[in-house]
Amino acid sequence: MRSEPVSFRTKVGFVCGLVALLVIAAAGGCGTWQPPNQRNRVPTVQAQVDQARRAAEDAKAAAAEAQQTQKNIQAAIDQLNSQGRNSDGSGREDRPQQTGAGVIVDFGSLQIPADQNYVVSDDSYLGFTFNQRDGFTKRFFPVCPGQSIQAYKPVVIMYHWRHDQSSAAGKRGCYVIDGQQASQ
Repeated sequence: MRSEPVSFRTKVGFVCGLVALLVIAAAGGCGTWQPPNQRNRVPTVQAQVDQARRAAEDAKAAAAEAQQTQKNIQAAIDQLNSQGRNSDGSGREDRPQQTGAGVIVDFGSLQIPADQNYVVSDDSYLGFTFNQRDGFTKRFFPVCPGQSIQAYKPVVIMYHWRHDQSSAAGKRGCYVIDGQQASQ
């Protein structure tokens, strides 16, 4: 028996048929299609409305609680600020600061006005005036006792405000000179 050569058309037809069978097998065969179960797929509109209403009420309650908490915190901060105290009850000092480059142009004393409720009404306190190169003028009155600083030479001054450290009524705070650096 002699076999006839297989034509190109027959080979292509065979390959296409094989591919079609594989596609049908991979897709799950030729079984019957069933629609998905629709009962639990989408909630009812009323259920969505109720859920949205509950979420809105919860958000409103949370916002009111946050607003009240913010007011309570601000009231506590205002109370501490009015007393000049930190949260632990200690006297509050301002944060460290520094001037720009400049010179001290004036040392002197200022008289405390008699209408202030200080212990000694005819009191005066020492301080100085500092002029920065950019034109800003800062008056350091009063300066805490026992401080020293260079006069009439360009410097940068590091300082902070110290509140009254005693419990006597009528005492005032003063500037503490933390350091100075020569400037060109």
